[in-house]
This record gives sequence, C-alpha cells and structure tokens, in this order.
Amino acid sequence: MKRALSFTLLIVCTLWLYAASNPDFRFRHFTVGDGLLSNSVRAIAQDSKGFIWFGTDEGLNRYDGISIKDYLFEVKDGKSSYISKLYDAFGALWIGTEAGLYRYDYLSSQFQYIDIQTFNGIGISSTIYSIVEDKDENLWISTLGQGVFKYNPSKQLLEQYPLQEHEMSIPTLMVDSENQIWVVLNNVGDVLYRLNKATNRFEPFPLHHSQPDMQSGSLA
Repeated sequence: MKRALSFTLLIVCTLWLYAASNPDFRFRHFTVGDGLLSNSVRAIAQDSKGFIWFGTDEGLNRYDGISIKDYLFEVKDGKSSYISKLYDAFGALWIGTEAGLYRYDYLSSQFQYIDIQTFNGIGISSTIYSIVEDKDENLWISTLGQGVFKYNPSKQLLEQYPLQEHEMSIPTLMVDSENQIWVVLNNVGDVLYRLNKATNRFEPFPLHHSQPDMQSGSLA
C-alpha cells in the first residue's frame, strides 16, 4: 500500500513540476456539453494528422483542436455503441467494440466491420480490450472470452490463440523491442504469458522474486 501511495505521489509531483516549468502547458476539460457523446471515455488515440479520437460509451468523437465532431456507425447485432479501444495503424483507425473490430478509413470516411474468420470459422465477436501492432504488420487483439487474435490486414488473415484461461478477460497485450508478444491475464494463477514463436503458442512466463530475509534483522 505504501509503495502504491508513493508511486502515485511521484506521478503527481512529476506532473506538477512539468506544468510549473512549462507556463504554456494547459489542460482542457471536455464533457457532453462540449460535444462528447458520453462523459464516460474508454479509449483515446491520436492519428497521424494530430486529431484526437475519443471512444465513449455512446460512440466515437474526434477533436481537431477547436471543436468535437460525432462519428456514428451501426454496430453489429444491434449492440450498443460502446467503444473499448482505439488504435491508429496502416492508415486507418481501428475501433474495438463489444461486438468485435471495426476499421475507419480516413480517406473515404467509411466504417467497415472486420468480419473475416479464421480457418476454423471463428470471427472476433466479443469485447475488445487491447490492440497493438508488431513489426511484421500484424495487429494483435485481446478479447473477453475469445482469447487473442492475430490479424494481418494486407493478407486478410486471422488467427486465434485460445489461452488455457481464454474465457477470462485479457486486458493487456504488449509488443517489446524484440518483437516478442506478451499477454497479461486477470485473476488467474499464471498472470504473464509470452508467445513461443517456435510452437506458435502462448506459454506462461514465470515471475521470480526473492523473499526478504526475515532472520537478518529484528522487526522490533
């Protein structure tokens, strides 16, 4: 608990010092009164042109530095417009919803539902938690209840990686500097997984930590 409080205090102090040393540093507060579709913002992304995109409980907004614009699109199966993740890559905005993955094309201003399926006939149909890009031009997508998917937009290939606990939520995907794919799970025995590229399977990655030497000193 003390470590968490210390870390939080460090972040607050760092932000305060940065703001104090940069007099032009300003915060703006946006609400539905400014044009947001909902005050509950679940995802934020900045595209290559500098526009800021907000994924909310009620749909998609874009901020151009002056005003906020609505982007409404029909979600598959009549589900809500809840947006859980946004990611800019390959000249498009990738939108994670509770009904799967959508693509917004900047040039045509069109939304496309990604209905491609794996060789086993499985498509992304659940809530998306995370989207990341690797160095091989793949998108890695973590979901609620469907495990992890690898999607190659140029080849139109989709592959599913059902982890042992794939029915659990997978909140975080990461790609490191060596192009290794990592997964973080919730409320399971093995929290961290890494993709074994030789077997093409995610395997538990052991976390080793040393126990404090309780006999080296007195607690009194």
